[in-house]
Amino acid sequence: MANGELTWKDKFQNQKKLNKKLREESTGAIETAARTGLTMGGAFGLAWWESRFPENKEVVGAPLSLVAGGALTVAAYMGWAGAQSSNVEALANGMLSVFAVQKGAEIGAEQLAASP
Repeated sequence: MANGELTWKDKFQNQKKLNKKLREESTGAIETAARTGLTMGGAFGLAWWESRFPENKEVVGAPLSLVAGGALTVAAYMGWAGAQSSNVEALANGMLSVFAVQKGAEIGAEQLAASP
């Protein structure tokens, strides 16, 4: 158009570009939220399991949280989970965080008990 107005075809192309950009941005946000949920779910689930079934807190003498989290981390890094590797890694991170929190609390309690 001579007066600077966009044609319907130009408007359509602009809308397509905008839709593509919004779809890409929302996909990234959804993936991030899903990984966060998996991390929290892994931590919650394993902490619940270890509290509910204290007799099953160890696997071959090692803490379940360390074994399960470590195994899933290896699976994610080796690509054994395929397209879901980032989700498996997020789940593993939650399980490993249970180990870290429990070990930190244990060390802190020991130091508190030993302090004058």
